[in-house]
Amino acid sequence: MSTSRAPSPGSSRGSTTPPTPVTTAFPSLPVTAAHGVRAGLLPMVHEDPFDRILVAQAQPMGWSFMTRNPWIPSYDVEVMPV
Repeated sequence: MSTSRAPSPGSSRGSTTPPTPVTTAFPSLPVTAAHGVRAGLLPMVHEDPFDRILVAQAQPMGWSFMTRNPWIPSYDVEVMPV
């Protein structure tokens, strides 16, 4: 009994067309040493390191921070509640 399957989407087996790259409306933002230093200097209002990095990235760029997190408004960053 044979159990052959069709190739999965994006598979190169039997296909001459390369997979379509995933695009996004939001560009990636690398975490730099400066972001790490800035995050480390933030007041310890909230101890989540990921949130602190996001705040450290948003502050110098003047970006609004969209969040439901009740701790983020405690930092010096513009917050747009969602």
